[in-house]
Amino acid sequence: MDDQQVWTFERGSERLIVRRRIEPHAFALEIESSDGVPRLHRFEEEDQFLVFQSDLQYMLVHSGWTLVEFEPDRRRGRDRRGFPRKHNDRRRWWTDGAQTVKTPSRRGRRKTTPSR
Repeated sequence: MDDQQVWTFERGSERLIVRRRIEPHAFALEIESSDGVPRLHRFEEEDQFLVFQSDLQYMLVHSGWTLVEFEPDRRRGRDRRGFPRKHNDRRRWWTDGAQTVKTPSRRGRRKTTPSR
């Protein structure tokens, strides 16, 4: 199994590539910016590595960077997003709008008057 994952971020004309690598005795995050100079951050502890990666992604997204690509793409088959759904698809039934609720018929009921 390939243990490398790659995130590509863009902001304006800038591009940033983040490569995550699991090495035999370390966890590494390589960050390559538009200038082409990669910076390597290596961690022996997985929890420190995950905190750094999470903080980096948070900082990128909140400073105007947009995720444009992720590898490896693990989806299989054809991309169905462009095709219309079946007419009987009920996955979003709650968006069908308000339905009128029928009240029970009063026929056959005796009207009661309050006692005095």
